[in-house]
Amino acid sequence: MICFEDDVVICPNDGNRLIFSMPGNRMILDKYRLDALIGRGRMGSVYRATQIILMREVAIKVLSTQLFNNPNAINRFRTEALAVAKLDHPNIIKIYDYGTLPSGGAYMAMKLLKGYPLAQEMAFVRQMPFMRILRIMQPVCAGISVAHENHVVHCDLRPDNIILDNVDGQELVQIVDFGIAQLREISNSGTLYSVHTGAAEGAPSYMSPEQCLGEKLYYTSDIYSLGVILYQMLTGSVPFDSPIGADVALQHIKTPPPFASQRRLYVRPELDQVVIKAMEKSPKKRFSSAMELLEALECALKASEEDFLQAMQKVKRPIKPTAELDKNTNPLNPEMLQIIRDSIEKGEKGSAITSPLVTPPFKSPELVTTPNQEFSKIVALVVDDDIDIVETFNAIFESVGIQAITATDGEDAWKKAKQTKPHLIISDIIMPNVDGWQLFFRCKVDPLLSEIPFIFITGRDIEEEKVVALEQGAEDYWIKPFVVLEITVRLKRLLKRINKNLG
Repeated sequence: MICFEDDVVICPNDGNRLIFSMPGNRMILDKYRLDALIGRGRMGSVYRATQIILMREVAIKVLSTQLFNNPNAINRFRTEALAVAKLDHPNIIKIYDYGTLPSGGAYMAMKLLKGYPLAQEMAFVRQMPFMRILRIMQPVCAGISVAHENHVVHCDLRPDNIILDNVDGQELVQIVDFGIAQLREISNSGTLYSVHTGAAEGAPSYMSPEQCLGEKLYYTSDIYSLGVILYQMLTGSVPFDSPIGADVALQHIKTPPPFASQRRLYVRPELDQVVIKAMEKSPKKRFSSAMELLEALECALKASEEDFLQAMQKVKRPIKPTAELDKNTNPLNPEMLQIIRDSIEKGEKGSAITSPLVTPPFKSPELVTTPNQEFSKIVALVVDDDIDIVETFNAIFESVGIQAITATDGEDAWKKAKQTKPHLIISDIIMPNVDGWQLFFRCKVDPLLSEIPFIFITGRDIEEEKVVALEQGAEDYWIKPFVVLEITVRLKRLLKRINKNLG
């Protein structure tokens, strides 16, 4: 969204009536220029802005105009700034500046994050892989642990407040929105105590029982919220759900959470117990710290992952070199098999046919025809750090007559996809920096790239991962080693559809 001056009531770009956001001009005390509205929350609006003196992009959170004359709101806004400013940790949003406005409001300048909330990834992958859960929970627990050590209770931990950002090609998990955080002070006797708000605030699905009751909140309230987030990542749903917030709160207070193993296979009993202990009704029975939770969680997740991999190993077909078409790792259905055999017969008469791949490492097939001009307008992006795979696809693309661009990792691919907007993306799953799943999620949440057909390639014949990929909108899922002839036939079908949409 774009900001305009107060006297502009109709958007000059699309003619729609503008929504009132913040009075005054786009400057904050001649220090920051507001460039675009990012979003609105309970306490105010967040803008993408430019810090004039350093010419760097920042995020500016401005207290809502309706709260300018509310002393409690201004004090809470200041409390958020103080809470985050005292926390110096890579997994917690960084505060650069705080100040008041002549109009009576207040603002804070923060690091501008360009990632997406965990909630978006959870929407695409309802039951997240065990090791993906661990990679997210490790930095979240580390950040929350530092907050607790500095006597800050977040009070509003939920997937929307965990941002998956990218810095120098590496994923960086950041905890944001300490809007209702509580600073626990130390009394003269050395005892810690918390501010009692007397009201239940937060997202009902993630609130602790004591938070639902409006009681004093301690570190263990955040532990409970982490347990709910963990449960949702494991099962695809929160433990307690209802369209009525009061019903959800009542369940948090009285109802034991169901075991995650009842909703997902391969969840070990010890993983169930980690979730249950984090979500104990009594704060004293929960984990005493975020790091204690993480220590128990690491072992339990790794054990569940091992069970899953062993189960997949037992049910999957043995992988053998594809010396002949009928020995393909993934047998074709009769219709596809007949199509390929027909193609082979035609190939003997001079048609375009590529030979099956025999064994890894992959080698480019010899082409026996000139490129097909039918698909010359189509651009495909291949993402893999294996040069043999890249050369194989380049040969296939040349044989069918489409243009190809390549990338060695997800971050490189993301930049090229934004620059060229390809018509097809084929990506390995396991790659350095941004992996195939992260690239897939980025494309799906980007309006310009969300409709591009996305094909996963992988050496892991894991049925659950394949089903998840197809359920979340992947075009196809190809398992190495390939039969080049088979994927060429599949590719041609897809290219005809893409070409029809282009026409």
